[in-house]
Amino acid sequence: MDAVSIADLADIVGGRMTGWTPQADLVRHVTIHSQHIMQGSVFFALPGARTDGHKFARDALANGAVGVVLAEQQGQALDPDGAVVQVPDPLEALQRLAKWWRSQLSATVVAVVGSSGKTVTKDALVQILGADRRVFGTPGSFNSKLGVPLALLDCPADCDVAILEAAATEPGEMSLLQDIIRPDHVVFTNLGTRHASNFAGPEAHARELLSITGGDPQGWLVIGDPRPVVRSVAKDLVTRSYHRGDATAIPAFTILESDPRSTLARVSFPGSADGHIAIQTPFEEVLMDVEVALAASWLLGVEPGTALQALTDYVPTETRMEVWQSPEGWTVVRDVATTDAVTLGTALQVSRRLARRSSRFSVVLSDPLEACKTESVHALGRTLGSSKVDSIWALECASHRGIGETLSAMGSGVEVRYFASLEAMRPALRDNLGSDDIVLIESPRERSLADVTSILIEPLAPTRLYIDRAALESNVIAFRRLVGPQVQLLAMVKGLAYGTNAIHVSRSLQAAGIDQLGVATVDEGIALRRAEVTLPILVTLATSTEMDKVIRNDLTPQIYTSSMLDAVISHARLSARRQPVKIHLEVETGMHRTGFQPDDAIKALEHLRGEPSVSLAGLMTHFACADEPDEDEFTLEQMTRFMKVAHAAEELGFKDFIKHAANTAGAIRFPAARLDMVRIGLGLYGVYPSPEIAHQIELTPVVALVSQVVEIQDLSEGDRVGYGGTYRAPAGGRRVAVVAAGYHDCVPRCLSNFGYVSVDGRKCRILGRVSMDSMVVDVSDCPGAAVGSDVLIYGRHGGSSVSIEEVAAAMDTIPYELLSRVQPRVLRVLTQH
Repeated sequence: MDAVSIADLADIVGGRMTGWTPQADLVRHVTIHSQHIMQGSVFFALPGARTDGHKFARDALANGAVGVVLAEQQGQALDPDGAVVQVPDPLEALQRLAKWWRSQLSATVVAVVGSSGKTVTKDALVQILGADRRVFGTPGSFNSKLGVPLALLDCPADCDVAILEAAATEPGEMSLLQDIIRPDHVVFTNLGTRHASNFAGPEAHARELLSITGGDPQGWLVIGDPRPVVRSVAKDLVTRSYHRGDATAIPAFTILESDPRSTLARVSFPGSADGHIAIQTPFEEVLMDVEVALAASWLLGVEPGTALQALTDYVPTETRMEVWQSPEGWTVVRDVATTDAVTLGTALQVSRRLARRSSRFSVVLSDPLEACKTESVHALGRTLGSSKVDSIWALECASHRGIGETLSAMGSGVEVRYFASLEAMRPALRDNLGSDDIVLIESPRERSLADVTSILIEPLAPTRLYIDRAALESNVIAFRRLVGPQVQLLAMVKGLAYGTNAIHVSRSLQAAGIDQLGVATVDEGIALRRAEVTLPILVTLATSTEMDKVIRNDLTPQIYTSSMLDAVISHARLSARRQPVKIHLEVETGMHRTGFQPDDAIKALEHLRGEPSVSLAGLMTHFACADEPDEDEFTLEQMTRFMKVAHAAEELGFKDFIKHAANTAGAIRFPAARLDMVRIGLGLYGVYPSPEIAHQIELTPVVALVSQVVEIQDLSEGDRVGYGGTYRAPAGGRRVAVVAAGYHDCVPRCLSNFGYVSVDGRKCRILGRVSMDSMVVDVSDCPGAAVGSDVLIYGRHGGSSVSIEEVAAAMDTIPYELLSRVQPRVLRVLTQH
């Protein structure tokens, strides 16, 4: 959204403004979270099922909001210290603001609607169109009466195409969204069973969804669902309709072959030669969504070759999931229970990616689906039967019995066990689990991983590091768009993937389309190979004595001394490998850590020339100060030294080797340094290496460090806290909470009597010295704090945010150190939002 004054915003939304001064900043962003305040944010206070945003209006202003938009009666009662816009209904005001911003956009707007598959279709369309134009896509699944306005207001004024998801859960909802989005064109994925019970029948459901077209004769509609009821409704529309599979009018897929990870399809373009594409999914339903996205891109003028090239890097979006690996070695995956077979199939596929060949795969159906129709029950059963599930654990109910009957009729051989309650299931399931086993638990949306594991297996530890796989994938996409499709991305996963979980993060990165991985030690690389990670793995600190291990485990060593080069040649000659051993040669250009001096690097290349057992796969250097603008001249000098060696390598006859120099900061700040590949580390985790970089790329925080309140105490005046009693309660006393995290886990001792955490969305000061296993925080101004309350140490969690960069700055250190100091006893939980 372009910047507007708070007074102009009040006029746009039809509100009455108070508390404004001429010095007020312009409004540039909209937020509904009092902790998520960017420069120029205005806070809309919305009522919710669990809380009311009006309670946090003062917090929003205190956190730097330009102003707040409140309901009239709340605004009169609250009188916060800052600019206030009073409106009859804040949600309606937000929608009016979105309508206004839509009227300002010159972009072509495409709406994606349907019962399922909207996010896959949107992401594929964004991927294709992004090859030659600026494209905005709905973040995540913002497709509701609230989500659509928030998404639209994020759309930049200069984008060429905006792709917006829209969902209707009840009659009349799509009319409201149509008035906000006013799409030029529409993509309809399918008519599923989700929310179908809210409509009079399939025809009424289809009419509701397709009403988004608004009857525009200049627009077009691409339909992915072939059913007659959808075709019948589409015939009544003025908008031109195109149906998936009609190769005479739009591009169409013909599936040629499929394996557990990908599908090869022939693509027929009207009036053009056929092409081929490999999509990283075995599911035909997901391919249909990609097919309609390709058709839409073709109607928007994307050339066939450009579209196919763009799709080579596309990885379909995964479902929302949480993953926990137990100390015993088995892995629990929690997914939202669904009656949609496509969504379940995707969850099964994602869970399979976590498995090893020796893993047993079980599915727990913890939510009775009694409202599920018979055909949906059979579809779920067929999906489970075709997914190589070893066993199913289910609550005793008619829908689950129906799934079991379908499996039996298929002759799947899957064992199904029924239980009267989850409590009855728990001991049998717990005793059945073995090392390497995978358990996918389908549970209601309102239950978290902590809830289901406590009920079914055992409670989670109080201190957890949440790792958001969707955010990780989003950052991969951000860097891919930054550097372009011709530049490879190497993801650094050294140091337990910066303190997270190297194996699960590497698998997620592999699924997200990363080209290579980087580790520090040979043993780190071997651990990934044993976990069946197949990407090329660069080892940056291998030693001469480890070359045999490197070759046996198909790792790529970074060669930085003559003795290492001699060792790799010696072992490569003795190896039974038919292909030469690939190496990357490091050039020392100013870091003075490892690497050949430029002249010595050229001598090493001369030594390597003509050696058939070893192949120069890469030539690299490392920038020392790429994140410091004051040192840009030095960085450019490093680049010049490196390119002289690269040119010398080419003159010596080396071809097709990858040149790479840029780390995260270098990739962002020095386009010329991107070369053939960039090495992204901290940026993948949504953390900026320095403040100077934050405005140059938008990243999503991946990690959130969360602990738990284990005790609440009321202190009297003079009471002392912690070792040495360095804190004394003032007059009136304080209410304090004991938190189950100390300096052995993750909380630096230097934050004693100094740092802050977030409890229930409020900043709470650390009191006294941080102990090895615990700390005490002040919750006097946090009435909602209780035993069991989450405590956010850094990251984003539960609507709260604590910047890891700010915590690091307060400690006079860097975010790298904070991430890497999270100890193994802190539970790692992978989420998919």
